[in-house]
Amino acid sequence: MSDKNIKNKNENVNNESKNKRNEANEGGKPKLNFYQKVDKFGDLVFLNLMFVVSCIPVITIGAAVTAMYAYLFKMVDDEEDSLWKGYWGYFKSNFKPATKAWGVLIIIFGIMFGEFYASLAMTGTSALFMTALIGIEAVFLSFILPLLFPLIARYENTTFNYFKNSFLISISNLGTWFYLFFIWFIPILIYATTTKILVYSWYLWLLIYISLFAYASSYQLKKLFKKIEETVEK
Repeated sequence: MSDKNIKNKNENVNNESKNKRNEANEGGKPKLNFYQKVDKFGDLVFLNLMFVVSCIPVITIGAAVTAMYAYLFKMVDDEEDSLWKGYWGYFKSNFKPATKAWGVLIIIFGIMFGEFYASLAMTGTSALFMTALIGIEAVFLSFILPLLFPLIARYENTTFNYFKNSFLISISNLGTWFYLFFIWFIPILIYATTTKILVYSWYLWLLIYISLFAYASSYQLKKLFKKIEETVEK
């Protein structure tokens, strides 16, 4: 797998940004001072809003998730550029592969919903079989989803290989998979089961939660990708 071409296009800009930060840190200052942290938090808020807006057409959700991760991979290394230009640049460059993957997921979700709907009219062994089938499909998806769009944001590949690699990498790196799965699953579970929390703080998902959780995930994803790339190079 090879890095996205857009990464190479931005390489010179990123090197200039690195040099500026290195010069600023020569005096022994912390890498990120208070104001820089506040600025980064503000970027996460705007990134979240841009993500939500770009998801409105529904068919663009895959491209939106991919663009968010592509930008956050730069942010965790303090290499990010203009938020507006960077996000929409990644959105455009990843639109085709991400939308293909999202289209496959929509079909899978549709099939699973149809199976669930059909199971409601079943009894006995048939109902048990259908429930087990849906459960198996859900398990497979749980291993694919955490890595699917981050892989698209990072590498060039075919749609089939994105799905295959997502599953295989998750299986072979269970520690990272658990981290990624639960960082998303637990908050969603809490909000789904606690109506009071949902009523009083649902708007935080529109403002910050999505980009914040993705930002926390990006640290582990970068470490994982670095380990994979070092292994491939050897």
